[in-house]
Amino acid sequence: MEKEVTITNIKKETPDTKTFRFDLKGSELNFIPGQFIMVTAQIDGNPVRRAFSLSSSPLRDYSEITVKVEKGGYFSGFACEKFAEGCKINIKGPYGHFTFRDGEAKSLLLIAAGSGIAPIRSIVQYIDDKKLNVRMTLLYSNKNETYIIFTKEFENLEKTNKNFRFVPTLTREESESWNGRMGRIDANMIKEFFMDGDLCYVCGPPAMVTKIVDLLKAHGVPEDRIKTEKFG
Repeated sequence: MEKEVTITNIKKETPDTKTFRFDLKGSELNFIPGQFIMVTAQIDGNPVRRAFSLSSSPLRDYSEITVKVEKGGYFSGFACEKFAEGCKINIKGPYGHFTFRDGEAKSLLLIAAGSGIAPIRSIVQYIDDKKLNVRMTLLYSNKNETYIIFTKEFENLEKTNKNFRFVPTLTREESESWNGRMGRIDANMIKEFFMDGDLCYVCGPPAMVTKIVDLLKAHGVPEDRIKTEKFG
């Protein structure tokens, strides 16, 4: 059953990405961190539906989706250009199995690229909100510094939560100001950051997810310790 919700806040994360917050008062949405919803909007007089991962913790009194304008993205382009505070949209769900449940693991290796950070942010926020004693290492790949989503949030969380580590890496950075890691997430990074017992989450473009899963398996990670979500 669809629910009508109102967009209460819009935050521009990067030049091509926005986070849309909607109030859940009177419209309860029970979801597990990592799940997604279907969002319906009227575009040119026709209802258009797309899936978006919830990018916020289910423990908060609002929910958020984070939308990146994709090349040729009919819905994403419309949303980032036309959605405004006070705008009403219909949502349905939640759905999906790319989730974290209490007690499932004591340590997580979280790997994301681009907008694949959305459901992983939900998981990270949830664990932090609930003060769970779960170690989290986040490897996050982007083209350049400008396009890293939630940079400040993750940097601040690293300072306040001793169990969280944020490791961004860039594939095309040309700025002299960047002094972080360069290159794609590879076997060496997996070897450096994977710890025995980690439950692994991988989210991003299909080709990236497939490659990372192969690297994890080659490193000896059992298939049942790897969860994936493909965007695109």
